[in-house]
Amino acid sequence: MTSVIKVVLGVAVIALPSIFIKRHLQTTLQPTSPVVSSIPAPPKGFNPLTATDAQLAKYGLPPRPTPVGSPQYKAWAQAVTAAKTPITPVFHEVKGVSDPPPPQ
Repeated sequence: MTSVIKVVLGVAVIALPSIFIKRHLQTTLQPTSPVVSSIPAPPKGFNPLTATDAQLAKYGLPPRPTPVGSPQYKAWAQAVTAAKTPITPVFHEVKGVSDPPPPQ
């Protein structure tokens, strides 16, 4: 029985951050063109563990679960502190290449 609980918790730790991130990104993307959207990189020294809910949303991070100390909070804290170097994409238009329009 204990090994089953460990497996379920392990799956939750892996799956929860991606579920939070996917759901949250749908509301925080900023349009930069008709087809491309991006999220601003957090400033140097940004700490998601002490950030406000508005700051988390601004930088595309999932909302903080409650209560603090719960398995969900621990998985969230691990996910939001894992990335150390934000990567800012650079987009280039390629003439002659066309993608379908985004869904409306």
